[in-house]
Amino acid sequence: MKTLLRRAVIGATVAGAVGLPATPAFAQTVGDDCGVTVSTSCSSTTHFSDMEQWLGQGTPGDSSSCPAYFDNDWAFESGTGNGVFHININKDGDTWVSNTWTGAATITLYPPSSVQIVADSDDNVISSQIIGPPDQVLTGHNTQWFGASFNNKDSVTDFTFSFRGTDQSGNPITVHNEQHQQWLPGSDPDGPPSASHVRFTCG
Repeated sequence: MKTLLRRAVIGATVAGAVGLPATPAFAQTVGDDCGVTVSTSCSSTTHFSDMEQWLGQGTPGDSSSCPAYFDNDWAFESGTGNGVFHININKDGDTWVSNTWTGAATITLYPPSSVQIVADSDDNVISSQIIGPPDQVLTGHNTQWFGASFNNKDSVTDFTFSFRGTDQSGNPITVHNEQHQQWLPGSDPDGPPSASHVRFTCG
C-alpha cells in the first residue's frame, strides 16, 4: 500500500481509470511536501485546473457494452476544469487522500501500434511517444473522484469515473467506471487486495 500512497500523493497512477485495467491517474502536482517528504502530522489542499493522464490499456472483455476500441487501446485524457486534491496525515501516520476533478475532457484512444509506452511494475507510465494515428477521439465532460485511507490495520481505495460526450462521428457515448479495493487486517499492504470490485460500462 505504500506504493499506492506514493502514487496518489505525487500525482502518478492510483486506481484504474476508464474501466481500463491499469489503475486511475490524476496528473497534477501536489502543492507542498505533505505526504511526499513529510509523513506525519500534516494536511494539504491543492486546487488545479488542467488534467493530463494516461488512463491505461484496455483488456478484451472488460465490458460488452463498450465499443471495440476499448478492448486493447491505450487511452489518454486531457482537459481543463476544476480539481481539488486533499491529503491529511495524523501523528501515527494514518493517511486520508481524496482527489476530485470535473471539466471538459478529450479522451484519445490509440492502438498499441500507434504508441510506445514504458510503464513500471505498478502500471505507472514512465514515458510515452505517439507514433501513429488514434482509433477514436471522444470529446465531452468528465467527472472523476478518488479516495483512499491507509492505517496500520487496513486500507481502502475507491474510484469513480463518469464521462459523457460524443465520438468523432458525433455519436453520443457515456463511459462509467467504479472501483473499490480493500486490504483487511493481517493482509500484505503491498500485495493484492483482500477484496475488490470493478464495474465498467458504456452507453
